[in-house]
Amino acid sequence: MTESNPRRFRLGPGLLVTAAFIGPGTVVTASKAGALYGPSLLWAVAFACLTTIAFQEMAARIGIVSGQGLGQAIRKLIQSPALQFGIAALIVVAILVGNAAYQTGNILGAASGVEIFAQSSEASYFQPWIVGAIGAFAIVIIYLNKFSVLQNVLTGLVVLLSLLFLAAAAISAPPISQIASGLIPSVPKGSLWLLVAVLGTTVVPYNLFLHASLAATLWNDCKTDEQKSIAIRHSRIDTILSVTLGGLVTAAIMLSGSAAFAEARAAGNAEASFSGVASIATQLRPALGDLSSWLFGIGLFAAGLTSAITAPVAAGFAAAGCFGWPNKLTDWRVQAVAAAVVLIGVFAAIWMGGSPQQIIALAQVANGLLLPVLAIFILMIANQKELMSRYVNSKLFNTIAIAMIVVILLLALRQLKGGLGF
Repeated sequence: MTESNPRRFRLGPGLLVTAAFIGPGTVVTASKAGALYGPSLLWAVAFACLTTIAFQEMAARIGIVSGQGLGQAIRKLIQSPALQFGIAALIVVAILVGNAAYQTGNILGAASGVEIFAQSSEASYFQPWIVGAIGAFAIVIIYLNKFSVLQNVLTGLVVLLSLLFLAAAAISAPPISQIASGLIPSVPKGSLWLLVAVLGTTVVPYNLFLHASLAATLWNDCKTDEQKSIAIRHSRIDTILSVTLGGLVTAAIMLSGSAAFAEARAAGNAEASFSGVASIATQLRPALGDLSSWLFGIGLFAAGLTSAITAPVAAGFAAAGCFGWPNKLTDWRVQAVAAAVVLIGVFAAIWMGGSPQQIIALAQVANGLLLPVLAIFILMIANQKELMSRYVNSKLFNTIAIAMIVVILLLALRQLKGGLGF
C-alpha cells in the first residue's frame, strides 16, 4: 500500500475477472439451462459462485504473498526438475487446449454479436471475414500492450448487457417459490452436461492464473506483514463483491431464459425453440421491446471481444509462470503464446463454422473437466507453509475447498462416463 495511507482501499482485479467470465459462454450456457430446465439449475450457479470466490481468493492471496504468478508457484511446489517440467508442460497444454476451445467460442460469440447488431438474423452466424478481423484486432491489441484501456470500454458494455438481463429477469421472473426450489440441488434428466458447463463458464481455469498475476502486480509494493494483511483483506472484499455480481447476472440470464421459453418448455419443444444465439435476444424483449436484438448484439460483441483478449493474455501468463519466463506481456514468448491461442481460435472457428452455440457450450464443458486438476494444485500451494507463511488456509477453509473439489470431480467423472451429451 502507499506509505501515506497504507489502509487506502484499492479496487483489485475482481471486476475484470468477472467481466472475463461474463462472456458468450455464460450467456449461451445460462440461457440454454433456463430455456430447457427453468430455474432448477439455479443451485449450480450459487455453487459455482461460491467455488469461484474460494479459489479466486486463494489465487489472489498466493499472488499477493509470493509476489509471483500461479504457474511459478506450481513450479516451486515440485522439487524434481523432470517432474517439474512434465507437470508444467501438462498444465500449459491443458490451459492452451482449454483456452483454444474457449477462444473459438469467444470469437464466434463476438462475430454473432456483429451480425445480430447488423440485423442479419436470417443469415448464418458464421462469416469468415468477421472472425478473421476480430482475431487480427485481438493480436494487435495484445502486441501493442494497450488492452487495458479497451478492456475498460468493453467491460462497461458487458456491464450494460448484464444490467439488461437483470432488468429482464426482474420483469419476467417466476414466483419466489420456483426460484427457491431451484436453489435445492437436483440434476434433471439430461442436464448433467449443462451443469458441468455452468461450472466451467464461472470457475474459469485461466482466470485463476490471471487473478494471481494481476494481484501480484497490483500489490507488489506490499512488503510488510501488515501491508500484506491489508492487501489480502481488500482483495477478498473485491473478489466477493465482483463474483457475487457475476453470479447475480448469470442467475438473471437463466431466469430470463426460463421465462422466455416457458411455453415451449411446457409443450416439450424447448430444445427446438432454442435454435441459436439470436434466439437469446427474445429474453430481453420484456424489458427492451424491439430494441432487444440491437442492444443484445452490441453486448454480445463486447462480451466476446473482452474474453477474446483476456483469455490469450491469461494463457501467456500461465506459460510464463510454468516455464520461468518474465511474467510480463512485453516478453516475446508470452506474446507468442497469446497470439497462438488467438490464431488457434480463429482457425478452429473458420474450420468448424456453423453453430457457435455448440462450440461455446463445448468449451465450457472442457473447462469444467480441467478445473478439478488445477483446483487441487491451488489448494496444495495455499497450504505450503514455506511459501505462504502465516497466510496458509485455515482448517475450515480447507474443509470447504476439499468438499468443493470432490463435488466438481464427481460431476466431471460422471460427465466423462456418460459422454458429452450434446
